Amino acid sequence: MTETTTTSSSSTSFSIRNWPSSISLGSCIGGVPIKLHLSFFLLLFLEFTSAIPHAGQFPLYMLFVVVLYGPVLMLTVLIHEFGHVFATKRLGGEVGGIELWPLGGIAICGPTDSLSGEIKVAVAGPLTHIPQMLFWWMIYLFVKYDFNMAGETTAIWPSFSIFLKTMSSGPAGFFQVLAGEAVWLNIILCGFNLCIPAYPLDG
Repeated sequence: MTETTTTSSSSTSFSIRNWPSSISLGSCIGGVPIKLHLSFFLLLFLEFTSAIPHAGQFPLYMLFVVVLYGPVLMLTVLIHEFGHVFATKRLGGEVGGIELWPLGGIAICGPTDSLSGEIKVAVAGPLTHIPQMLFWWMIYLFVKYDFNMAGETTAIWPSFSIFLKTMSSGPAGFFQVLAGEAVWLNIILCGFNLCIPAYPLDG
């Protein structure tokens, strides 16, 4: 998601230092400051607690939840926001910072020269989910079992469901399920941001 601001002579006009409810992650590519919204930890906590009932029989499910809703989701959203950042800089706009939150984050971007430029910046974020989805799909195809735990042929396209027995069967099964869920994660985030016309999404 992008938020357009107007250029100002004030040194704080493009700063995110005073944003509440977030923690600083420092600066990344191009010196863009990055913050992490605390809702990330809330989502991780909720997903982690929902996994506790399965911990006895499937202890790897706890690790799965932490990895999927921790580094995988965070990196996915960060790449999404850098899509906005690079598009803005390419079109001559300014970037004040990024705040990551579970549905796509917020990139504080200065105005470009035209409406078409603003549209390009808005679309650039969601479009990053296409190569990300393909990346995880390739991993899924590389590590997936030929047959699932029921002896059925494993589909070439990952299921939306989380198969706990497959995930707990070993490293290949764990990464098969993780990659499959990451595929769906990117599809959902792309769809949400492109199709829902509501702030702070990109629609």
